[in-house]
Amino acid sequence: MSEVWNNPDYVKRYNNVYGITKEQLDRYMAPLRLETADTLIEFGCGNGEALARAIDIVEMAAGVDISKDQLEQARKKLAGKKNALLVESSFLQCREALAGHLFTKGMSRKALHHLTDSEKPVFVERAAPLFKQGAIFVLEDGIFDFDKSLLKEKVPQIIEEAKVYYGDAWLKIEKDFMITILEEFMTDYPTWESAFKNGGFELIDRKAYSMFYGMMVFKKIR
Repeated sequence: MSEVWNNPDYVKRYNNVYGITKEQLDRYMAPLRLETADTLIEFGCGNGEALARAIDIVEMAAGVDISKDQLEQARKKLAGKKNALLVESSFLQCREALAGHLFTKGMSRKALHHLTDSEKPVFVERAAPLFKQGAIFVLEDGIFDFDKSLLKEKVPQIIEEAKVYYGDAWLKIEKDFMITILEEFMTDYPTWESAFKNGGFELIDRKAYSMFYGMMVFKKIR
């Protein structure tokens, strides 16, 4: 996976096709309710769009990504911001580079589905010590609103809904979409809830934007 994300042509195409709109960014970040005293981390920060929105609000903002090319773009967006930290790392190995930091807010969009279902609770357990009690974490990603074991029989329904959900963009993304749902590690809401519970977080909100995409908001309670 790191080889793909360090291919400049792939990164350029991804950002062109899947670049986040203002409306999508508003929706993604709204549950965080960022304040000046917050310390924020984003896993899968990409080219830094969300961090650039947050950096002038929060006390400190960090981003983790495995892609050198994406991080280079993020550095340009955050140039001159002394309260920004960018870490090149996999999600499972990043804790050491973030030692000494405690975060009140966390987020991830279209990134953590690259973790296998067995890796998801490991990631949360390893990341949990980076968060203060009461911290909020927003996960927006490909998430099935049905039991993942039913995926094969749900594929035709997913495709029909995706055609409507993506509209004119469907022809550009159809191949990527099918790879994501069938070959990557998208899972269902209960699996994610269990993974975060493993790290001491409780689910406080959940929204399904489609049968394959949604948002979950967690709070660290221990």
